[in-house]
Amino acid sequence: MQKTFIVSACLLLAACAQIKTPEPVGYSEAITRLWSSHHLQLQNLTHWTLNGRIGSRSAFRASSASIQWQQQGERFNIQLTGPLGQGALSAKGTTDYLEVHSATTGKIESSNPQQLLDESLGWVFPLASARNWVTGNPGMARKDLETFTLDSKGRLEHLKQGPWEVHYHNYRKTGNIYLPHKITFKDNDTKIIVV
Repeated sequence: MQKTFIVSACLLLAACAQIKTPEPVGYSEAITRLWSSHHLQLQNLTHWTLNGRIGSRSAFRASSASIQWQQQGERFNIQLTGPLGQGALSAKGTTDYLEVHSATTGKIESSNPQQLLDESLGWVFPLASARNWVTGNPGMARKDLETFTLDSKGRLEHLKQGPWEVHYHNYRKTGNIYLPHKITFKDNDTKIIVV
C-alpha cells in the first residue's frame, strides 16, 4: 500500500533554524550540502500525515495493521487497524501523555506514553524516535545518535540510535520533499516495517 504524507504548515520561526544538523562524516562536500538542505526541510516538517501499513515481528509474536499517523507539532494521533477492521487501536497525545482506546481495554490514560503503548500493542514501538524516523530525520543532534549513513542524494540510508537500527529502503517525492517509502526499525528483540 502506498504511503502518503500530507505536508502542511511547515515553516518554523527563524530562531528554530539554529537547530544543529547532525554532521555527516566522510562524505563529499556535495553530499554534505545535500544533507544539510534536506535536513533543514525535515526540521521544518511539523505537521504531516502518514497512511500505510505497519508490521512487527519478535521471537514470540508477529502482527500487521494499517496505520494512519497524524502529527501536528508535539501532538499525534495514531490509528492502527488490523485485517478486516479487527483489533483497532487509537493512540493520541504527546511525548508526556498518552490516551489509548481499543475495543478490549476501552480508554486508558498515562503520563508514561512509551510504557502504555508497548503494553497496548504487545510489542515495543519506539514512539519518541519514530516520529522523526518516519520522515527520514534522525532528530536534533541527539546524544544517542551513534552513526548514520547517507545515500547519494544526501538522505538517510541507515542510522543507529540507542538500541535501534533504522534502514531506509527507498524514498518518494511528496510535494517538494523526498520522504521515506519503506523503513525498517530493528532492535535485539523486535523488527518493525513501515510501508
